[in-house]
Amino acid sequence: MATGELPPRPLDIAASQIDAWRGRCISLFARAESAVGRSLELAAVHGNAVKLRHLGGQRLADLIALTEGCAGTAKQAESLRSALIQWKAVESHRTFFAYGVATALLNKKSHWYVVLDFTAYRGNSPEAERWTLSSQEAEEFEERLARCFADLSRELGLFRVRLAA
Repeated sequence: MATGELPPRPLDIAASQIDAWRGRCISLFARAESAVGRSLELAAVHGNAVKLRHLGGQRLADLIALTEGCAGTAKQAESLRSALIQWKAVESHRTFFAYGVATALLNKKSHWYVVLDFTAYRGNSPEAERWTLSSQEAEEFEERLARCFADLSRELGLFRVRLAA
């Protein structure tokens, strides 16, 4: 800090921590979408009827449908299905990271909270969406997201090996 500069305010520190958390989560979502896309591309190369759609959620739904009829042992199929279901559950929060306006809040002990707001448009009508997390809840979500990504990445890697065999 240069002479005469004020130290960062607690709210500025919280906002920086929230931005960093959000960036790490967005990176995991992007990496998962890439893995899903690569899996669908390989499935198409190997003769599966696959339409590579524009939206990530559509591609995930298509991959889930594709994997239901693919070869592999019952244990392999169950592991893949479980990873896809777990990922789908955390992926439902992706819109808050991609489109949500973040508001940083501090309590009296300077622990931060983040409020993520966005407007979803369904059936031609706006719906306000809000997700509020404490710093602890944000950390727990990131850990869950990272675990689900690791499981998904592993299972999709194995799935691609089976497709190519």
